[in-house]
Amino acid sequence: MKFKWRLERILDITKLQERQKKAELLEVVEQIVNERVNLANYKLKLRMMVDNLLCISPQKRVLQQEVFMKHSSSIDNAIKRTNAKIAELEKLREIKSDQLRGIKQYREGLEKLRRQARMQFIVEHDRIEQKETDEVNNRRTAGAILAAAR
Repeated sequence: MKFKWRLERILDITKLQERQKKAELLEVVEQIVNERVNLANYKLKLRMMVDNLLCISPQKRVLQQEVFMKHSSSIDNAIKRTNAKIAELEKLREIKSDQLRGIKQYREGLEKLRRQARMQFIVEHDRIEQKETDEVNNRRTAGAILAAAR
């Protein structure tokens, strides 16, 4: 007799959902990493512009300051947008993590139920086998007794 659990299909679907949620979470984490790299690049670009401006003589610096102000304003806006995007992605990551945690707990609960059902099946199967073995032994013993009585 083979063990068949009636909720096996639900467990399989839950495992599939868990894999999908892990993939979604990984995708969001990769987006966060990319945005943080972009943020670091913007900050580095801004720092390099400041350093270049400081290296220029004061007479030439006045001309470059206007260009610096225009560029720094656009870079500052890009930094603000990137920070907002990172904050949005962090919220999304938290939501995805919560969803994954919920699915994982549900799967673990199903697996626990499956183990319990399997153990119950094994105990019941062993009991039936023992009963059949006892029955066969009782018939043999009864047959031996009857044969000896004749």
